[in-house]
Amino acid sequence: GAAGIVGFAVREVQADPDAVFAWIRRVDLHEQYYPALRFVRRRGGTWPVVEEGTAFSMLLGGLFIPYVKLTKVDTTLRTLGWGSNTPLLSVCHAFTVKSVGDGRTLSRPAFSPASS
Repeated sequence: GAAGIVGFAVREVQADPDAVFAWIRRVDLHEQYYPALRFVRRRGGTWPVVEEGTAFSMLLGGLFIPYVKLTKVDTTLRTLGWGSNTPLLSVCHAFTVKSVGDGRTLSRPAFSPASS
């Protein structure tokens, strides 16, 4: 359910869902999509196309997040999730991409506190 979700956004674009999901897997490009996100850097795992186990750091607004790890990448369901559990931040972030017809695609990111 939606319990615990503290941030949520849905984007609809005129694009193929596989192309949208491929772009989302390029975490190094997310700075173009989220202006507050900067200095995304690989900390381990595959790059620039991320897989489960890839880790990275980033600056989000004024908050440096030193370690984020991909916990789920499902190319069939077009779902990707990552999380961070540091002394300053405990969070999960998931993307789901799906076709809505007529060449349109929804990208649905959700943010929630990480489970303890």
